[in-house]
Amino acid sequence: MKISFVIRAFIIWLLFIFVSFFAVFLFNKENMTYSAFYNIGPSNNLIILGILINTREKYSYLVLFCSINSCFRTLSHNFLSSWLINNVQDNKAKKEDLNKITVYSASIINVVYTWVDWLLYMNILLSQIDLFFCEVISDIIVTCICNNYYLQQKKYISIDSEDHEI
Repeated sequence: MKISFVIRAFIIWLLFIFVSFFAVFLFNKENMTYSAFYNIGPSNNLIILGILINTREKYSYLVLFCSINSCFRTLSHNFLSSWLINNVQDNKAKKEDLNKITVYSASIINVVYTWVDWLLYMNILLSQIDLFFCEVISDIIVTCICNNYYLQQKKYISIDSEDHEI
């Protein structure tokens, strides 16, 4: 399967999801019940891990925390996990030069961070729509920065990606 086909399929699927949600929201207002999820900003209904976020100061700290944590999540996925896969788990990789403390540290940090982040992520994402958008936008920005870093670091021969399969 070609990568361009997979990318297009995801774009079409995401557009379908967004259009469906928009249509349901737009044309079904009379049947919708009140949901704290659709609030924006600080609210007496915004509670994360038992902490009431009802002031602009607390909300600003939460948005800052979400943005920074999103950066770490993306770094974990794009750098730490990739490093472990390419240098530790790949049977073809040279492992003689690897420091065992670094390998175990990276593995343990990745696992612990993934679980802690999952707990935070679920609490934050399911609380309010604006925090969902904050997380998504932060992830996109850091992913683009990471990809730019990778593209700048490696000299490569330009090969048409259409010819490569996943």
